[in-house]
Amino acid sequence: MNFNFRFVLVSRPYYRGAAGVLIFFDLTRRDSFLNVKRWFDEVTTHAELHPSQMILIGTKKDMVKERQVSFEEANELARHLGVLLFEVSAKENINIEEAVTALVSDIEKQRVVEEPKKIPLERIRNSSPPKPFFCCSIL
Repeated sequence: MNFNFRFVLVSRPYYRGAAGVLIFFDLTRRDSFLNVKRWFDEVTTHAELHPSQMILIGTKKDMVKERQVSFEEANELARHLGVLLFEVSAKENINIEEAVTALVSDIEKQRVVEEPKKIPLERIRNSSPPKPFFCCSIL
């Protein structure tokens, strides 16, 4: 298996505060599919996310002849992990928008369920303007 531990050590800080995660694997490379469980475990260990805030994405859906992972196999793993599965093709623009929309929708649903944190009005009045930040990282 080709699980890059150096990348994992570098990427761990990016999990903190993540609102959602997309876990990608290549439908034409079985070894990338076999590493999905490890990536899922890595994310659930270092990010405080509910499985509904994660989506499994099989890439290169358009490359039917080169495919090494069946839909049934990928779907079974997604069900086992409790996450949604999307098979996508960037080349053919298949399911890209649907996958991102599903993740954003699930994140919003999760935020509605969580009780909003109340900040005292005095603290808001005396605080400095918020610093710009980047909300997302692509790993």
